Amino acid sequence: MVDAMFDGLGTVWSFTTILVPSPSRPDPYTLAYVDVDNGPRLVVDVSEAEAPNLRVDARVELYIDKNGRASAAVAPRGAHE
Repeated sequence: MVDAMFDGLGTVWSFTTILVPSPSRPDPYTLAYVDVDNGPRLVVDVSEAEAPNLRVDARVELYIDKNGRASAAVAPRGAHE
């Protein structure tokens, strides 16, 4: 594997909300597949507050949340810097 840098913007390919409890996550939680601009497709967390705004083909900004997880927000660029 090789480290790579991406610009932090992408498009939602698909997403799901998981209702099954997990010891490491509060339930429910939402995960999204995001096609990163000029990069790979990633699976990322979506915050509870952002989940209602999510839709397929939505433009999102990627960031690392306070738990160190890759996350996505439907928000203007720079909102999570």
